[in-house]
Amino acid sequence: MAKLTVLGSGSVVQYEGRGSASYLLEIDDKKIVLDCGFYLLERLEQKGVMADEIDYIFVSHKHPDHFMGLIHFLFARKNKRVYSDKPVTIFGFKGLKEYIESFKNILGKWIEPDIEIHIIEDEERDFGIFSYKLFKTKHTDESVGIVLNFNDKKLVYTSDTEYFEELIEIVNNADLLIAECGKLKGEDFEGHMFYDEVLEIAVNSNISTLLFSHFYPETDKFYIDAKDYNFKIFKARDLMTLNI
Repeated sequence: MAKLTVLGSGSVVQYEGRGSASYLLEIDDKKIVLDCGFYLLERLEQKGVMADEIDYIFVSHKHPDHFMGLIHFLFARKNKRVYSDKPVTIFGFKGLKEYIESFKNILGKWIEPDIEIHIIEDEERDFGIFSYKLFKTKHTDESVGIVLNFNDKKLVYTSDTEYFEELIEIVNNADLLIAECGKLKGEDFEGHMFYDEVLEIAVNSNISTLLFSHFYPETDKFYIDAKDYNFKIFKARDLMTLNI
């Protein structure tokens, strides 16, 4: 059994209970965090999940609304009165290890917990219970999205990106597509998608479920009649859970 919980459906702008980008994917007894928004630990606690229960963390790019929760996570894991010494694997964009090290140069021992940490920058890897493959997105120089395969299921998380045609092939046959929706129609806002662009990908990709997310205050004011489509459609809210 697998399920996805939205830990942060917003962006750098916090509003109406929307924290910045973060998701918890649970596959059987394994817990995987997809991006580390500012409210990561708070949202995990609200779902009854402790930081030391996390097995894997994926980070898509360097922007603070996707990364800074990791710094809080590493600091928290130093507290041995609360947390165990369970290891964690962190994976994502090229340069991730160097980026984490740059914060250690500033914060030193405070983000160096006495636990085993594996940092992986491989484009693809099979962990047994799930496998992943990264794909380059159009957002920053290092930004990537991710395709996860597990239990005969396929999940695609775009993270932040502009529309590009290859996304249709990447997303094809996904059981769940988590797609960003950070742009208004006609707006010159590089690195993000308008909801019509997301729908174009979904309609042409034979998906089962579409989850719109990564909203700004201006970009979540749209209505879509799901009856017009042959897949399920949801607008993400913090702490909502979907079975996969």
